[in-house]
Amino acid sequence: MSIKDPLLTDLKGILLKLKAVTRPVDDAHQETLQLFTTIEDIFKKGLKSVNTVFGLSKKDYWNWIEQIEQHFKHGRPSAKFSHMLDAVRKSKKVKTNLGRGRLFIRLALNQGLLGIPIEVITSNTRLLETCYDPLESIIGSELLVESLSSLLFWASEIKFDLNIKNSSFLDETWLIPIYRPFELVPSESLGVVVRHIWDRIIVAEVKPGSVAADENKIEPGDVMDELYGESLYATVRGKIPSLLKDHIGWPISLAIVKCHLPTGKVYPPLKARFDKMAVEYPSFVAPQDRHANGDWSGSIQGLRPGEDEEPPMESISGSSFHKVQYIGKVSTGENGGTEVIQDAVLKVLNDATNVRKDVVVELGETLVIIYDQDTKEELMKHCFPEIASCGRRMDYVKCFAFVIGDTTCSISRQFSCHLFEAKTEIEVSQNLFSPSDLT
Repeated sequence: MSIKDPLLTDLKGILLKLKAVTRPVDDAHQETLQLFTTIEDIFKKGLKSVNTVFGLSKKDYWNWIEQIEQHFKHGRPSAKFSHMLDAVRKSKKVKTNLGRGRLFIRLALNQGLLGIPIEVITSNTRLLETCYDPLESIIGSELLVESLSSLLFWASEIKFDLNIKNSSFLDETWLIPIYRPFELVPSESLGVVVRHIWDRIIVAEVKPGSVAADENKIEPGDVMDELYGESLYATVRGKIPSLLKDHIGWPISLAIVKCHLPTGKVYPPLKARFDKMAVEYPSFVAPQDRHANGDWSGSIQGLRPGEDEEPPMESISGSSFHKVQYIGKVSTGENGGTEVIQDAVLKVLNDATNVRKDVVVELGETLVIIYDQDTKEELMKHCFPEIASCGRRMDYVKCFAFVIGDTTCSISRQFSCHLFEAKTEIEVSQNLFSPSDLT
């Protein structure tokens, strides 16, 4: 069947490009923003208004998706789908139905389940007629929704790796900012001055010598998004000192939304807040647009075959690059803990079928990327929530291992141990890991 709606034509073009990508599609991919907005426009198109005491009001697509479990014709939906809906309902990162709908789209793309709501609503005539105009919508059109279902099946075959924690601005925009988790040394104070500006906690000043000032991890204009796993979006005043007091002696676990995009532009939702900040805190210097800072990934252009730079090189983003050998991997089943590393290292070393490959390991703030040393091709990319453990055997001190889940470790059911070998033991113990990381 031919596709007759421009939105479906756009969606098809985007998905064709993404299907050609050989690695998981994350928020850094140039097509994702257009993908999000196109899917949302399809869900919104022809959505009927409802009567309220104030007159007609437009519903959000989340209104009917949230209730979709009640309309399954054959029993209940899968536990995976129900868990996804529940995660959206309970999320502290979104406060509006628009934001919840956007979070649902991101979760559904990750899980390959975006087609399920369409299957359900099109099989329930009453629900479909209540929500969509058959002449103005795609979902309500018997002809067009068939094409949409086919395209969403394509989407389910694409591996998405969208950072669901990076959701705090979905109420305002589809533009996904840079999101950086940190673990700082224990301290009674972060050493930052903050102001609550329109539901966001924005850094006004970073005190020199404080834990927050270490390596310029946090800068004025950044947004404090999480502290010890708790969302700070629209939180009450005094929450930060209260959490720090409750966790005295613990490493400070926090997540920051950076004030600059990967392009170097100031993140648009923050600009008006910076104007207000300048009034409330006169010494605040508002961030300005700058050259692209490479926060999403470093560059390995400086690594050329035959060159052995020591120590490892640093990129402008703070990532470090290490030339090592990749030995191979072995499955560790459902266990990703450090206790599997000892046996897993021996299994990889004793596997005669493994072919060693010269690679470059990029260690960033939030992810690990493995490149082919000669071709610069990206071979693997894993964010830290997917890395269950790392370590080595003391009888093979030049070897080090990552145990990686097939998804975020807290829900992963399958892990594999990847083994590498550096040129020296010092490279492993001092540059690749801190001593506390190693078993």
